[in-house]
Amino acid sequence: MQISAREVHVFKLWIASRFTSAFDPRL
Repeated sequence: MQISAREVHVFKLWIASRFTSAFDPRL
C-alpha cells in the first residue's frame, strides 16, 4: 500500500494532538 507524505504528515499531526490533549486538559 502506497502512503503519501501528506497522509503521513496528517497522521503525525493527529497522533500529536491526541497525545498532547491526553496530558493537557486545557486543550
